[in-house]
Amino acid sequence: VLRPDLTRYASWNHWDRNLRICSADTFKTIQTASTYSDDVIVSCSTSSDGSLLVAGGVSSLVHVWEIVRDKRSDIRFKASLAGHIDEVTCVQYASFLPFYARLTRDVKHLPEFSFMVSGGGRSDRRVIIWDLNMLTCIRSLEPLPGPAVALTVSSQTVRHLLLLQRI
Repeated sequence: VLRPDLTRYASWNHWDRNLRICSADTFKTIQTASTYSDDVIVSCSTSSDGSLLVAGGVSSLVHVWEIVRDKRSDIRFKASLAGHIDEVTCVQYASFLPFYARLTRDVKHLPEFSFMVSGGGRSDRRVIIWDLNMLTCIRSLEPLPGPAVALTVSSQTVRHLLLLQRI
Protein backbone atom coordinates (compact mmCIF):
# COMPACT_ATOMS: atom_id res chain seq x y z
CA VAL A 1 0.00 0.00 0.00
CA LEU A 2 1.48 3.31 -1.09
CA ARG A 3 0.67 6.66 0.45
CA PRO A 4 -0.88 9.09 -2.05
CA ASP A 5 2.26 11.25 -2.07
CA LEU A 6 4.31 8.10 -2.96
CA THR A 7 6.91 8.74 -0.23
CA ARG A 8 6.06 5.76 2.00
CA TYR A 9 4.51 2.34 1.73
CA ALA A 10 3.17 -0.29 4.12
CA SER A 11 4.36 -3.89 4.16
CA TRP A 12 3.15 -6.81 6.24
CA ASN A 13 3.44 -10.55 6.98
CA HIS A 14 7.05 -10.36 8.12
CA TRP A 15 8.57 -13.06 10.33
CA ASP A 16 7.69 -11.07 13.48
CA ARG A 17 4.10 -10.40 12.25
CA ASN A 18 4.66 -6.64 12.49
CA LEU A 19 3.32 -4.12 10.05
CA ARG A 20 5.96 -1.74 8.70
CA ILE A 21 5.92 1.71 7.16
CA CYS A 22 8.92 2.04 4.84
CA SER A 23 10.52 4.83 2.84
CA ALA A 24 9.84 4.51 -0.88
CA ASP A 25 13.25 6.05 -1.61
CA THR A 26 15.51 4.01 0.67
CA PHE A 27 13.25 0.99 1.35
CA LYS A 28 14.21 1.27 5.03
CA THR A 29 11.69 0.78 7.83
CA ILE A 30 10.57 4.08 9.32
CA GLN A 31 7.84 2.85 11.68
CA THR A 32 6.73 -0.52 13.03
CA ALA A 33 3.36 -1.55 14.44
CA SER A 34 2.50 -4.75 16.26
CA THR A 35 -0.61 -6.55 15.03
CA TYR A 36 -1.47 -7.49 18.66
CA SER A 37 -2.62 -10.93 17.57
CA ASP A 38 -1.58 -13.92 15.55
CA ASP A 39 -3.42 -12.43 12.60
CA VAL A 40 -1.96 -12.76 9.12
CA ILE A 41 -2.79 -9.54 7.28
CA VAL A 42 -4.32 -10.02 3.85
CA SER A 43 -5.21 -6.47 2.80
CA CYS A 44 -4.29 -2.94 3.87
CA SER A 45 -5.35 0.63 3.04
CA THR A 46 -4.33 4.11 4.20
CA SER A 47 -6.05 7.47 4.48
CA SER A 48 -5.29 10.15 1.91
CA ASP A 49 -3.24 12.16 4.41
CA GLY A 50 -1.46 9.07 5.75
CA SER A 51 -2.81 9.47 9.29
CA LEU A 52 -4.84 6.22 9.45
CA LEU A 53 -3.98 2.70 8.43
CA VAL A 54 -6.57 -0.09 8.21
CA ALA A 55 -5.93 -3.78 7.63
CA GLY A 56 -7.88 -7.02 7.42
CA GLY A 57 -6.65 -10.54 7.93
CA VAL A 58 -7.38 -14.22 8.35
CA SER A 59 -8.62 -13.78 11.94
CA SER A 60 -11.81 -12.08 10.60
CA LEU A 61 -10.85 -8.85 12.37
CA VAL A 62 -10.30 -5.41 10.88
CA HIS A 63 -7.48 -3.49 12.58
CA VAL A 64 -7.13 0.30 12.76
CA TRP A 65 -3.94 2.24 13.56
CA GLU A 66 -3.33 5.96 13.84
CA ILE A 67 -0.05 7.18 12.38
CA VAL A 68 1.18 10.09 14.51
CA ARG A 69 3.82 12.39 13.14
CA ASP A 70 5.65 13.81 16.12
CA LYS A 71 9.25 13.55 17.23
CA ARG A 72 9.01 9.76 17.55
CA SER A 73 6.74 9.20 14.55
CA ASP A 74 4.54 6.63 16.26
CA ILE A 75 1.96 4.13 15.03
CA ARG A 76 -0.75 3.81 17.68
CA PHE A 77 -3.18 0.93 17.70
CA LYS A 78 -6.79 2.17 17.86
CA ALA A 79 -9.03 -0.88 17.61
CA SER A 80 -9.80 -4.31 16.23
CA LEU A 81 -13.29 -4.39 14.74
CA ALA A 82 -15.30 -7.62 14.67
CA GLY A 83 -18.10 -8.31 12.21
CA HIS A 84 -16.82 -10.84 9.69
CA ILE A 85 -16.97 -14.59 10.29
CA ASP A 86 -14.18 -15.49 7.86
CA GLU A 87 -10.99 -13.85 6.64
CA VAL A 88 -11.16 -10.22 5.54
CA THR A 89 -9.94 -10.34 1.95
CA CYS A 90 -10.02 -6.63 1.09
CA VAL A 91 -10.28 -3.24 2.82
CA GLN A 92 -10.61 0.29 1.45
CA TYR A 93 -10.39 3.57 3.37
CA ALA A 94 -12.53 6.53 2.26
CA SER A 95 -13.57 9.92 3.64
CA PHE A 96 -15.64 12.92 2.74
CA LEU A 97 -16.77 16.24 4.15
CA PRO A 98 -20.42 16.46 5.21
CA PHE A 99 -22.95 17.96 2.79
CA TYR A 100 -22.96 21.30 4.63
CA ALA A 101 -19.23 21.71 3.92
CA ARG A 102 -20.14 22.79 0.40
CA LEU A 103 -22.02 25.77 1.88
CA THR A 104 -18.99 27.32 3.55
CA ARG A 105 -15.62 28.45 2.29
CA ASP A 106 -13.72 27.55 5.44
CA VAL A 107 -13.68 23.75 5.26
CA LYS A 108 -10.47 23.37 7.30
CA HIS A 109 -12.37 23.43 10.58
CA LEU A 110 -15.13 21.02 9.61
CA PRO A 111 -14.92 17.40 10.76
CA GLU A 112 -14.22 14.82 8.09
CA PHE A 113 -16.32 11.67 8.05
CA SER A 114 -13.94 8.70 7.77
CA PHE A 115 -15.13 5.25 6.89
CA MET A 116 -13.85 1.96 5.62
CA VAL A 117 -15.34 -0.84 3.59
CA SER A 118 -14.21 -4.43 4.17
CA GLY A 119 -14.98 -7.55 2.18
CA GLY A 120 -15.11 -11.10 3.49
CA GLY A 121 -13.92 -14.47 2.24
CA ARG A 122 -15.64 -17.70 1.18
CA SER A 123 -17.58 -18.46 4.35
CA ASP A 124 -18.37 -14.82 5.10
CA ARG A 125 -19.43 -13.39 1.72
CA ARG A 126 -20.37 -9.99 3.18
CA VAL A 127 -19.27 -6.39 2.80
CA ILE A 128 -19.23 -4.21 5.91
CA ILE A 129 -19.16 -0.42 5.99
CA TRP A 130 -17.40 0.90 9.13
CA ASP A 131 -17.50 4.37 10.72
CA LEU A 132 -13.87 5.08 11.64
CA ASN A 133 -14.76 8.16 13.72
CA MET A 134 -16.88 6.05 16.09
CA LEU A 135 -15.19 2.68 15.32
CA THR A 136 -18.55 0.97 14.70
CA CYS A 137 -20.34 -0.90 11.95
CA ILE A 138 -22.66 1.27 9.83
CA ARG A 139 -24.10 -1.40 7.55
CA SER A 140 -23.51 -4.97 6.51
CA LEU A 141 -24.34 -6.06 2.96
CA GLU A 142 -24.97 -9.79 2.96
CA PRO A 143 -25.08 -12.47 1.72
CA LEU A 144 -23.24 -11.97 -1.54
CA PRO A 145 -22.95 -14.66 -4.24
CA GLY A 146 -19.24 -15.14 -3.63
CA PRO A 147 -16.22 -13.92 -1.67
CA ALA A 148 -14.97 -10.36 -2.13
CA VAL A 149 -11.75 -10.19 -4.13
CA ALA A 150 -11.28 -6.41 -4.38
CA LEU A 151 -13.30 -3.29 -3.74
CA THR A 152 -13.07 0.47 -4.08
CA VAL A 153 -15.24 3.38 -3.01
CA SER A 154 -15.90 6.71 -4.69
CA SER A 155 -14.86 9.13 -1.95
CA GLN A 156 -16.19 12.12 -3.91
CA THR A 157 -19.84 11.13 -3.79
CA VAL A 158 -19.71 8.13 -1.41
CA ARG A 159 -22.57 6.68 -3.42
CA HIS A 160 -20.65 4.13 -5.46
CA LEU A 161 -19.01 0.92 -4.35
CA LEU A 162 -17.25 -1.29 -6.89
CA LEU A 163 -16.90 -4.88 -5.75
CA LEU A 164 -15.14 -7.72 -7.55
CA GLN A 165 -16.14 -11.22 -6.52
CA ARG A 166 -15.08 -14.75 -7.24
CA ILE A 167 -18.19 -16.79 -8.00
